Amino acid sequence: MGKYKGILNKTAPYVPPEYWMVPEDIGFHDYARERENALFEHFGIERRDSDAWRDLALSLAENHVPAYQRPKGRPQVNGFEDILWYRFFVIVKQRAKCTDKDAYDLIAARHDISNSAIEIKERLKRLKRNHPLACKNVDRHFDSENRTYFHEEWLLQEWAQTFVPKDKKQEIIEHEQRFSRFPYGPYQEPFPEERITRLKGDDIPPLPPEKE
Repeated sequence: MGKYKGILNKTAPYVPPEYWMVPEDIGFHDYARERENALFEHFGIERRDSDAWRDLALSLAENHVPAYQRPKGRPQVNGFEDILWYRFFVIVKQRAKCTDKDAYDLIAARHDISNSAIEIKERLKRLKRNHPLACKNVDRHFDSENRTYFHEEWLLQEWAQTFVPKDKKQEIIEHEQRFSRFPYGPYQEPFPEERITRLKGDDIPPLPPEKE
């Protein structure tokens, strides 16, 4: 957010301590409410929301506390896409029992992915390094020992997932940027339906052959 304006840019008038005993007489409550409303409005927060004060605290921290300030500029890569690629990586490793290098090659060979195997490798390495919990959640999701309905048809539906068309990618990057101010690492929502779609019929890349 930019610099403060209006009442937020003015120093509060001095009130002698002897008047504090009766704040109503000096209009303190009205003045305080006016400043608070201006602060919520400045950060675009609806004051009646249940998390309004928490959101306000985080917004102020983002402006003034280095530990809460996000990197400037747009993210270089799309985190939603990285997670989807990691899901493919786990599927390939489980079925093909192959090396990591072969797994990256198989993912890059999908017709709906234009990135090289080297780029996929670097991005997934960075994902595992920066967001290990997200990767563990994916690992748990595909853990056949804990999944009673783990079968070919379900796995094919997972493999058939694809990212939204390229013309929508910028919207997702901007969405991710808005949520990156959360204090404990970038906030990540579950995959909304509008961000992920499924290929159908012959458009689905063949599943890697299963090896014992």
